[in-house]
Formats: sequence, structure tokens, C-alpha cells
Amino acid sequence: MSKCLIIGGGTFSKVACHLSLATPAFGATAKFLYSEWLRFSVQSYSPEPELILTKMADQSSSLIYNDDVSAFIDKALNDSEVKVIIMNVALCDFYMKNPSEEERLSSKENYLCELLGVKDKILSRIKKCRPDILLVGFKTTSGDTVNQQIIKSFQMIEDSDVDFVFANDLNTRSNLLISAEKYETLVGGRELLLQTLVAKLNKKFQEVACYQYI
Repeated sequence: MSKCLIIGGGTFSKVACHLSLATPAFGATAKFLYSEWLRFSVQSYSPEPELILTKMADQSSSLIYNDDVSAFIDKALNDSEVKVIIMNVALCDFYMKNPSEEERLSSKENYLCELLGVKDKILSRIKKCRPDILLVGFKTTSGDTVNQQIIKSFQMIEDSDVDFVFANDLNTRSNLLISAEKYETLVGGRELLLQTLVAKLNKKFQEVACYQYI
């Protein structure tokens, strides 16, 4: 049985006891994609969808930090039944060394902190290990033009070898769906593009499956 992993929610980056950086995301997009995949799979041969949420989106989840998501992905890549990964996790892309020798910081004090960018991208490891997997990445911007969104999405395709990029801008509300194949770019409403993404992924999966069978 082939599987499609739809992974969503945000992650934390620990700073000190009871203090973390976070990228807030609560799994709404992943949940929508999961429901659309279930609806679509009734009509056609599709991989079985699995919805995986971080603790920020699902209190029962054990995925809290980037390392937890990384370990989950490593395990998934060893599962030959995994054929599609929709990587909708909002990973916390920064970390901070403890700005004090104290384990717990006091709100009565001020601390000078420096944010350090996370250079090891989980997304870029997936296709290097499993080039057979159909992979979707998400690019969120704020205040970018459509051309800037496209450029950044193309860069994600080059860096991570993703098959599709869903780009959205928090300021302009511009939504794009970009395919690595011929760099096809669609612009439209969020839900419609997400539905289109599900349809295109299923079509691509069936094409690959037929080719492998032949």
C-alpha cells in the first residue's frame, strides 16, 4: 500500500527552561489537504493519506522541535511504501544560544540575544535520499510581488528538488502553485489551488506508477 504523508503544524526552538522561539502554525492547511485527498481518493487509485501534525497543531503529537520532525522524516524515508510527502510543517528556522548561564531566565532582567539561522534544511534531504518520492514544499512570504514569489519558489525547486511549490504571501494574499515540470505557474484562490495540487499529485503518481509497471 502506497502512502502519502501530509505533515503540518509549527515547531519550537528551545531557548531556556519554559522559553522557546516558535513558528506559529496550527495545521489548517494540512487538515484541508488531508480531507481533499480522502475525497479525491474515492474516485481514483491514490496513495493512502496519513495526516501528521506537530504538537502545536495536535496536543497528542510528540513532534515539538525541528529535531523531532527530522527524525520522523528519516524514519519515513526508510519506508518504501511512502511515495508522496507534502511538507507543510512551519519549521522554526532560527535558534538562540542561552543568553545567560541561568537555566531559567527572569522577566525582571533584560537579555541581549542573537538569532542564528538554521542552515540544515530538512526539505533538501528528502529527494537526495529518495528521488522516487513526489515532494511538495511551501514558501511563505510577506509583502513580496508575484515575481518575487516566483523567484523564491524557483529557488526552492533548485535547492530541494521539490515537484511542486505552494507559495503564499501573508500581506498581499497572493497564492501560487508552481510545478517543477516546465515551471508551470498557476495563480488563484487558496482552496482552489490546494485542490488543484491534490489532483496534480495524484495524476503525477499514477503516471509514475504506470511507467514503473511497464
